[in-house]
Amino acid sequence: MAWDDSYFCGYQIISGDKPVDELSMALRKITVEYTERFSRKPSVAELLYAFKIVIQSLGEDLLSDPENLNSMVIELIGRNDDS
Repeated sequence: MAWDDSYFCGYQIISGDKPVDELSMALRKITVEYTERFSRKPSVAELLYAFKIVIQSLGEDLLSDPENLNSMVIELIGRNDDS
């Protein structure tokens, strides 16, 4: 598995194939649930809202910096490195 040092929204990060694969599988499962319940895929806002709830609920146990949740601004602009 490849791990990369990079920057995302002004934060230095390390990410790799495995976290991306795991999130991809989770998103596919969420999409199935939305499709079965609402006959449509979830919106980006719905997905990010659910992710926020999870971080608020479990962040202190699972993340190194859950306190950054409310101060982080995410810009999905199609670049891998915004340094």
